[in-house]
Amino acid sequence: MQQKPRALSALLAAALAIAALPFAGAAAAPLAQDLEAPVVSGLTGAPSPVEIGDEVTINATVDDLATGGSDIQSAEFSINGGAFATLAASDGVFDSPTEAVTGAFTATELGTYEICVVGTDAAGLTSAAVCTEVVAQDTQAPVVTAVAGAPN
Repeated sequence: MQQKPRALSALLAAALAIAALPFAGAAAAPLAQDLEAPVVSGLTGAPSPVEIGDEVTINATVDDLATGGSDIQSAEFSINGGAFATLAASDGVFDSPTEAVTGAFTATELGTYEICVVGTDAAGLTSAAVCTEVVAQDTQAPVVTAVAGAPN
């Protein structure tokens, strides 16, 4: 009868040793918590000036390497304070702490377009907006199609 408690004790010790092992694929050290939002940089809108009816290409970089290290989850842009629209990861997928992003819109009227970009990391933190301006203008000379003169 005394072997049963020893066997139980050995079984319990083995179970505790197994429970203390890290899970497969788990990091040995705890991961640092990301408490800072990513940063947007390198924002451009091109061409500028742009002709009415032409497309403006937006490019920027969203980076979380120095502010938490989380993968970038999304990026968006706004025109003149309007609703935000999605930007795409230049490589096709948001899967790293630094992402080049791109998008486009069409200049529909004369004037200045303020383009603002924000990025969000996997921790759910959204960057401050970074903005630039693109000017839409009409550089085409007017075309005279018919001239009618009054008889003298």
